[in-house]
Amino acid sequence: MFIFTSSFSQDKSKEMQKGTKLFFEKQYNDALKSFQKEYKKTPTVEAKFWIAHTYAEMQEITKAKPLFIEIIKSGHNGPEIAMSLVNLGNCYRSFKQVDSAYFYYDKAITGFPKMAIGYFNKAQLLYSESEFQKAKTNFDKAIEIESGDWWYYQKRLEVCFASQDYECALRDLIKVKELKPSMKIEMNLAYCYSMLKKYEEADSVFQLIYNENDALFLNNYGMNKHNLGKTIEGKEIIMKSLSLSPNNSYAYRNLAVIAIDENNSNKACEHLIKSKSLGFEKRYGKEVNELLTKHCK
Repeated sequence: MFIFTSSFSQDKSKEMQKGTKLFFEKQYNDALKSFQKEYKKTPTVEAKFWIAHTYAEMQEITKAKPLFIEIIKSGHNGPEIAMSLVNLGNCYRSFKQVDSAYFYYDKAITGFPKMAIGYFNKAQLLYSESEFQKAKTNFDKAIEIESGDWWYYQKRLEVCFASQDYECALRDLIKVKELKPSMKIEMNLAYCYSMLKKYEEADSVFQLIYNENDALFLNNYGMNKHNLGKTIEGKEIIMKSLSLSPNNSYAYRNLAVIAIDENNSNKACEHLIKSKSLGFEKRYGKEVNELLTKHCK
């Protein structure tokens, strides 16, 4: 949840070099000792930031938060201010104090408009609250500033999926693969093709990555089979998916859509109600609610 930073100073002490190395190796206890030793010897804002940042990564938020506040109020002009504003927003998010989280993300954006991470973290919070369009706007801005980070595209494509903007998702999938060739994107690629009604292309990808023990794969593969006109096979595959993952709200959404296509409104409503009860909207958007309104009394 907390942002990672590159080293700020060009000329670090040995303790700071040691601490940052340990930090990025996720050896937080040892990193903290190095930063505290450095701060005791030379109490700089940079050393204090790394102490706070390490506490944050250790999920000791009550220790991190006051240090970030001290840095913000210090009058210092370095990058630690911007990073502390964003991290402080993260602290409040962890406390579920959303208004305060937005306040500090916005302060970071206003004070440091060319710093992508403020927009990025605000976008993630908006996404978690199902504010998909606002989230995408902030991801767009983050990517405009920092176009070479594959993770930014990865997170934006999740919003594209939730917004059912599959052209957008497809573009970001291709960009993720370009920036990080080791990423396995085939499942999402097949799903995008399917949602764009390119069913044959989707089926070709699904067959290449077939996995009878992967519930997500089976759910998507089954729906594509239905769209190819192989409904009986498709439903069997989706039911296999549910046997592996009984609480998959999207699988019930898929069964509902198939039932609608079969003019079986009773079965469709049963599946839609189940999908809604499993939290479809929070993760995927309002489609199930819209289908309930349209097809169910």
